Amino acid sequence: MTGQHQQSIVSRFLSCLIPVVKRNPYASRTIEFILNNPLYKGVLILGSGTAVAQLIGIVTMPIITRLYTPADLGVLAVYSSVLAIFGVGATLRYEFAYSLPKENDDAINLFGLSLILLCLTTIGFTLILLFGKDLLINTFDLGAIEQYIWFLLIGFFGMGLYTTLNYWAVRQRDCGWITYMKWIKPGLPISINL
Repeated sequence: MTGQHQQSIVSRFLSCLIPVVKRNPYASRTIEFILNNPLYKGVLILGSGTAVAQLIGIVTMPIITRLYTPADLGVLAVYSSVLAIFGVGATLRYEFAYSLPKENDDAINLFGLSLILLCLTTIGFTLILLFGKDLLINTFDLGAIEQYIWFLLIGFFGMGLYTTLNYWAVRQRDCGWITYMKWIKPGLPISINL
C-alpha cells in the first residue's frame, strides 16, 4: 500500500465523515477545536494510530495462529521477553532527555550520544554473546531460543535504534511518523513515502 493510496483512503473516509459532522454543531465545534490546537491534534493522531495498530494486531491474530504452532509462538514469546529485558539499556535511556534542552543543538548532541551509546552497548552485548553464550543460556534457561540467540543482537540494535528515533520524533512533534511506525512495527508490509 503506497502513501498515495493511504491518503486517498483517508480523504474518502473524511469526505464521508464531514457531512455527518457538519450537521451536528457540537461535533463540528469539537472537531474544529481539536484540529486548531496542536497539542490536541497530536494526541488525536497518536491515539488513533495506536488504536489502528492494536486493531490490526487483533484482526490478524487468527491468521497468525493458523500459520504458526503454539510452540513457535512460545519461542517468540521467550525471545521477545529476553529482548525486552536486555533492550532496555541499549542507549542507557538517554533518549528520555531529548525534550529537556531548549536549544536544538543540545538535543542533537544528545541524539548523537544516544547513537554512540547504542553502538557501544551493541558491541558489549556482542562480546557477551561471543564469550558467555553458554553461561547466558544456562543461567537464564534459554534453551528454547538457543538456535536464535544471535537474532537477539539484531533485535537489541533495532530496538535501541527504534526508541532513539521515536523519542527524536517526539521532540520534533512529528506525530505522523510515530503513528506510521506503530503500524509498521508489527511487521506489516506497508510502504510509506514520508
